[in-house]
Amino acid sequence: MSYNLNYQKKHLTNRTDLPVYTKTNKFTVAADNHSHRDHSTEVDSSKHRLEVVTTLQENTKISSTHVTTPTSVVVTSPVISPKHVASPVVPQPVTTPTPVATPTTTVDAHVAAPTPNVGISKHDAVADQAVVAEQAAQPTKLSPTGASIFEQCPQRWKFCYIDKLPDEPTLAAQIGTFTHRVLEELMHEKPKQRTLDQARKLARNVWENFQTSENYLALELNDKQAWQFRWEAWAAIEGLWDIEDPRSVQVEAIETKLAVMLGSVPFRGVVDRIDLENDQLIVTDYKSGKKPPSRLENERLHQVLLYSAAVEAAVGRTPAQARLYYLGQKVVDTEVTEEKIAHSVDRLTNTWNRIIQACSVNTFKAQPSKLCGYCPYLESCHEGQSYITKKAAEKAAETAALIQFADRVALHSAKAAAYRQARVRHKT
Repeated sequence: MSYNLNYQKKHLTNRTDLPVYTKTNKFTVAADNHSHRDHSTEVDSSKHRLEVVTTLQENTKISSTHVTTPTSVVVTSPVISPKHVASPVVPQPVTTPTPVATPTTTVDAHVAAPTPNVGISKHDAVADQAVVAEQAAQPTKLSPTGASIFEQCPQRWKFCYIDKLPDEPTLAAQIGTFTHRVLEELMHEKPKQRTLDQARKLARNVWENFQTSENYLALELNDKQAWQFRWEAWAAIEGLWDIEDPRSVQVEAIETKLAVMLGSVPFRGVVDRIDLENDQLIVTDYKSGKKPPSRLENERLHQVLLYSAAVEAAVGRTPAQARLYYLGQKVVDTEVTEEKIAHSVDRLTNTWNRIIQACSVNTFKAQPSKLCGYCPYLESCHEGQSYITKKAAEKAAETAALIQFADRVALHSAKAAAYRQARVRHKT
């Protein structure tokens, strides 16, 4: 039995309404316009995408017990519990109601503005404006990246998705983007043509446009740094052959955009690759960074388990395995089971509920940690700055104490040496 994946050409750009996903028992592969996403953001695009179907057979069932799949799986704005959103005040009818304009909250596809009341009394309009001011715009979707950021620090999530503070491109993220683009092109080739020589040609072609991209230019690299950038990116690309022979891979889909409901969560994500092995689907995600220590491997697998749950919800077939390819280093993989998927979806649901609650009261607590030093929003975060200053002072005090200790040891050694010399002279 063969399964192919195809994505109907619908895009979510500048839309808060979401497509309808359903189950189908056959997929075909089709090409779409090529573009790529920076893996540090939630912008997504692809050549081979998951098919969006608008109907679902009434008697179809998804095997997962934790994924809610009604007759038609409609991805819409999340239903917020009444306790999270203040109910508008309904005024008594008046002879001549005067409509009162309400401020407009500008948001993108990630969040939806609170709905203002129209045609109400001035007093009630003022009260509603106060409610809007006390609430943050509610999100309409959640990606693994967004969930991870909120779990790490709710205030950082607010800076990114509510305040939309600028996030400067990083060297590591741009190396990852370039690497993913080349590997995407490579896996579009026929199996016999997936060679290192072909990868070099594709890398040169991708580089022509990539070197003039806005995010790359923002790095402001000199010639030596640009050479180092290309060297590190090529090392990651070449590292694919340390893990597998691309010519032997049966690719079902590349850069697959997923938009489904996982329980009560409107999930969004893009899977690097979906393969077919022994009639089983395999979810694969590339990583160009350093491999994690063994104790953190299960944490890193949370992302691909969510992708596996989304594939199951979209196509009605549970992937057999989820893999992380740390290019040039190792493969971190796990068997996909209903128990593991349920655990990951429960964790995602908990994070989603916390986000909704934080938005409803417009409170996003900072969680300072050693990661504050790598946060792009450190300049806007008083708590992060205080934490870094405190740790720097502690480090300075620790260094000063070590220096004092070293001085005492040196002084003691000098006195001991002088004493030994004095004894030798006395004996002679």
